[in-house]
Amino acid sequence: MIFDILIRQVYTKKKEETTAEFRGQRGAQMAGKRKVVLSDQQYAELIRTRDHHSIPYLRQRAAAIIKVSEGASMTKVGKYGLLRKVRHETISEWIDRYEQEGIHGLYVKEGRGRKPAFFPCARIY
Repeated sequence: MIFDILIRQVYTKKKEETTAEFRGQRGAQMAGKRKVVLSDQQYAELIRTRDHHSIPYLRQRAAAIIKVSEGASMTKVGKYGLLRKVRHETISEWIDRYEQEGIHGLYVKEGRGRKPAFFPCARIY
């Protein structure tokens, strides 16, 4: 019982120290040397996208970036933090594109995916 109380005290003290370090900025150390730091405006934009956007894959990508910026590792977010499993490399690519292009970088680009085997207009009846 005393051991449990001591563990809680150490944990809350550690949590307060960590929170004090990141006050004013949202971000955290990820696996490796990568850091995701979001301004309050970017964080609000991602929250709005995650909660209200009509495109499901955008909601998923915004949720992944938010979780990584709050301190979760990309591997854990990819395995357990989303509805479907995603590789940590994919989450890293989403973060790169978000940092470069903003929310528009999370959209699927035109020309992606499998091309048709034949052009439908060229069909002869």
